[in-house]
Amino acid sequence: CQLKTYSIMDLNPLYGVVENSEYICTQCPPGYTGDHCEMCDDGYYGNPTEVGSQCRPCDCEGGPCDVFTGQCIVCHGNTEGWRCERCKLGYWGDPSAGCVSCDCYADGSDSDVCDSTNGQCLCKPRYAGQKCNECDAGFANVDLKCLPCNCNPYGAEDIDYCDPDDGQCECKTGVTGLKCDECAEGHFGLKEESDGCEG
Repeated sequence: CQLKTYSIMDLNPLYGVVENSEYICTQCPPGYTGDHCEMCDDGYYGNPTEVGSQCRPCDCEGGPCDVFTGQCIVCHGNTEGWRCERCKLGYWGDPSAGCVSCDCYADGSDSDVCDSTNGQCLCKPRYAGQKCNECDAGFANVDLKCLPCNCNPYGAEDIDYCDPDDGQCECKTGVTGLKCDECAEGHFGLKEESDGCEG
């Protein structure tokens, strides 16, 4: 076999590569490889032996792709898809930067899968927050599975609001207790028609 160097001008992707067993290419264009530059190099895909086909770079965020189709073989950063263009189930974020785990709170969510773009988990009734690890309005104390506030309608400023961590209702003047259902020391008369307890 005679060793001959093809120049880049001799290789026209629009017409395919001329195969001749008497010649070996020693300088293939970027993305091409083989004795006659008839194959795509690592990190490229296509079939240069077909008319009109050429070797194109893989679009897999640095991962390898199928040498003929360009489909990504390995996706990094918890991504998947033809071009690693979406987060795997159970992950969310920007696929080009890498996806993170949903980490949905097991007691407060219906699933360990979240919205792939904003990370919002699907919360059960009484639960709230991105990971469903907080109590919704009107409920308190995640450790006790978000119990209703049950604020006293006569002693609380708002029967539907309490501190979401400990369940403390906001009491009217002269009223005390977790549920605002007692008169503070020196006060009396907690009843429907009163505005708190009298001093």
